[in-house]
Amino acid sequence: MNRTSRRSDQPPRHRRARRHEIARVGVPEEAGSKATLEGGLGRKVYAAALALLAFIGLAIAGLVVRALVTGEFAGALFLTGSAALIWQVGGFVRRNRPLAYDLEHLPQALLP
Repeated sequence: MNRTSRRSDQPPRHRRARRHEIARVGVPEEAGSKATLEGGLGRKVYAAALALLAFIGLAIAGLVVRALVTGEFAGALFLTGSAALIWQVGGFVRRNRPLAYDLEHLPQALLP
């Protein structure tokens, strides 16, 4: 099989450019399409994830304060490290916020 004929061998930027070209050309205007595209998490899942992260953040903050007041510095350090790991989940949630767009107005993050 010829290496240049396989899609997976194309660099990602070529695939992005191809996707953008397909999206740009899209459906002909005379077809009258009102298609909208959606990305990210669903609105309910996103709201639940934000609420859960806020609850976990407040709980860890309260436990850190309690550990410091009682002199359990190792516990406070452990909770701070755990909070740093949970902070990474917040980045995932932020990057996957609900998003709706049409073929004429592609989000900047999708463009090459």
